Amino acid sequence: MPSYGDYSQGANDSYNSGYNSAYNEAHTGSYTGGYEQFPIAAEASLHGGGYAGAGKRLGALLIDQLVYLVVGAILIMILAGDDISRWSDQLNAYIDAGDANAPVPELETGGIMLASIIGLVFWFAYRAGMESTKGQTLGKMALGIKVVNADGQPISFTNSLLRNSWYMVVTVLGNIPAIGFVLVLAIYITLGVLISRNQYKQHSFDTWSKAYVVTTR
Repeated sequence: MPSYGDYSQGANDSYNSGYNSAYNEAHTGSYTGGYEQFPIAAEASLHGGGYAGAGKRLGALLIDQLVYLVVGAILIMILAGDDISRWSDQLNAYIDAGDANAPVPELETGGIMLASIIGLVFWFAYRAGMESTKGQTLGKMALGIKVVNADGQPISFTNSLLRNSWYMVVTVLGNIPAIGFVLVLAIYITLGVLISRNQYKQHSFDTWSKAYVVTTR
């Protein structure tokens, strides 16, 4: 006759087997919703690469900033060149006249503001367009890094906009007199610290957009 221990052992084995099966299924990637699958899938596509650190990412951003500055300068020349030239002539005439009671010439800023807005739109379109099609901006191409999703593919246009939305905050804070530069610098430092301390070299906006910045060489 089977004893109580036989029944008890059989029940425990059945329970442990079911529990272990469920645990293994949840942690070995056999289902598609696991958090751990994101870095595994992204890293599997690197063929020996790894996650890009803050230094490379900053370098790529600076290269992209040069592109942005060139485009911005062209826009200002087209949209505000006449205003700037006129103001310069008026200012020289004011200085030559030496009349302290004369009103100081003021620069018309409408063209400059329009150029700034178009430049900002270009920045986001450039970043999101390049990242969602090729995974790389020109700066990332130069330094051998790219942005991928959990499957190692370029992220969507929407997710790229979300990932780069921090730059809007930088733009707004940068226009604050006196302390704008300090605030912008603080944001850059914060993002760098977050990247350096994260296991997958992500800052908060990478995490929200499910993006990974990885090396290609």
